[in-house]
Amino acid sequence: MDALRAGENAYDMSGGAEARTTVELLDFRVRRIANLMAGFRYLFGDEYQLQEAVAKVLADAGETVTRELILDRKNRADLMLADGLLVEVKVDGSLSAALRQCERYSALDAVRGIVLAASVSWARRGLVSRPLMGGKPFAMVFLPRQCL
Repeated sequence: MDALRAGENAYDMSGGAEARTTVELLDFRVRRIANLMAGFRYLFGDEYQLQEAVAKVLADAGETVTRELILDRKNRADLMLADGLLVEVKVDGSLSAALRQCERYSALDAVRGIVLAASVSWARRGLVSRPLMGGKPFAMVFLPRQCL
């Protein structure tokens, strides 16, 4: 993790001495966080409640989560993890609007990767590839609603 923060190359201990770049390590983290969130169903009535539920899932998995972190005067992260991964939570709105918001976040130095987590039908489609947004790892995950 120190190598990740320092922006240096690091070694993947699970696969031998294969060198990994910082972007590859961050991409792995982004996918890991997205997969973790996708493994749950969420009971919520609004975006704030869904943010709260996702923050609990992440905290229970050992992540340090900050909610509603002000990044600058125009941008506020729904959830920010200690290593600079941002989770943007959506319960409504269009995909294009959500992507524009994520593009703004990707331009900020404090943001090292982005997960767009949504309960909206457009998030079900998933992504064909593992894209970069502004040179930073990006993933989109559908958050299914729990039925009573």
